[in-house]
Amino acid sequence: MEKNDKILVCGAGGFIGGHLITYLKRQGFKYIKGVDSKPLETWCQIDPDVDVLVTDLKTEEACNAVVKDMNCIFNLAADMGGMGFIEKNKALCMLNVLINTHLLCAARKYQIKEFFFASSACVYAEEKQRTARVADGLELAHRLGCFSCHGPMGTGGVQNPGSLKGYVPGFFGEDYAELVADNEELRQWINDGAVSRLLDNPLARRVLETQALKMPSYGDFLEDEDIDALVELVAWLASDGWREMPVP
Repeated sequence: MEKNDKILVCGAGGFIGGHLITYLKRQGFKYIKGVDSKPLETWCQIDPDVDVLVTDLKTEEACNAVVKDMNCIFNLAADMGGMGFIEKNKALCMLNVLINTHLLCAARKYQIKEFFFASSACVYAEEKQRTARVADGLELAHRLGCFSCHGPMGTGGVQNPGSLKGYVPGFFGEDYAELVADNEELRQWINDGAVSRLLDNPLARRVLETQALKMPSYGDFLEDEDIDALVELVAWLASDGWREMPVP
């Protein structure tokens, strides 16, 4: 890029976009325009010497208007957020393709000589990822009615005629240790409704098939990520971690 090039920074209201503009100014670039869909008062930083514009780049008209007369484009624009935002706004995040498409078309139309695209990703420590999955699993378990059988927060004790001990076991204690050898068996219980170790035993199979309350095969109608969340939840409950924090 030349120092007299006209530079467009899309997504200028964000943390990275704002610092990019500051960097470009320090490098001696004379004309910079910043564009973002957020209200100006929510931008991370605004340089008084930089032209700024609030507009939604999901439309072809907006992209044509901001790209015209520019020489170089930095595209950082996107509707994005942390892990919680992404999980709850998947359709909204998918619409970011409109920004990218219309900007590229406008760049070709106005013969932009340089186009830079960057996308960031959220990276969380493993413990924070696990906490998010446990929260998702807890919400799902309430929705599926898991605690109606396994008791409040998996404490067990719900009557189950025909079962080996006469009640539905909880998610911790001796009963849980006998039924779930490891996380692989836990996943098998949730996914298939039973584990091969017990199904291979004729007496245990008979009990599982005739007891009044049977474990559903959630793998028949849940996505893999939902199974993962339930596994994380039950493993967390089995570790007694829920006793250290408020729960619904």
